[in-house]
Amino acid sequence: SVLSGLTAPVVVAAFAGFAVSAASWTVPEPVLAPLEILGGASIPLILMSFGASLTGEKVLTSHRGPTLTATALKLVGMPAVAWVVAKLLHLGPEEMYAALILCALPTAQNVYNYAATYRSGEVICRDTVFLTTFLALPAMLTGLILAVARAAGETAPLMLVSVVKMVPELPVDAVFPWLHLDRKFMHLG
Repeated sequence: SVLSGLTAPVVVAAFAGFAVSAASWTVPEPVLAPLEILGGASIPLILMSFGASLTGEKVLTSHRGPTLTATALKLVGMPAVAWVVAKLLHLGPEEMYAALILCALPTAQNVYNYAATYRSGEVICRDTVFLTTFLALPAMLTGLILAVARAAGETAPLMLVSVVKMVPELPVDAVFPWLHLDRKFMHLG
């Protein structure tokens, strides 16, 4: 129900934090210290909970359609909506890039935490978090490559081919100091 959603600990904590910040109150140290400890423990505990959920049923063995739909919506749909909104708001290139990258990040662990708390959609949430965690980086890199390609115009394909061709000649290797700026690379002539 709406009431249970509004009284969830995460929502109440967010409203309380906003009220304290808006009123410029200072939380007393004896109250703040235990809250900081709990806050620091929250992410490791959520990750342990998520890790424990991976035992048993393998990823994508059930609910494959809804899981793949949720994954596609998160990695493609959300950035597409962000792009449309950014265009409508006439955001600059830096702001648009930030919005797109933030929307392409993996599904948050708290989504699984909510599903586990309410015992609904746990497998779909677990698998979506798992898939988007591994697929978010390629999605973000694709966005970066497209941005560079657009900025570079017609030279983008040549740049990418040159980079791939020149990788063996890059001044980076496993020998200390790892970066050898005395070597020439991608020079003309």
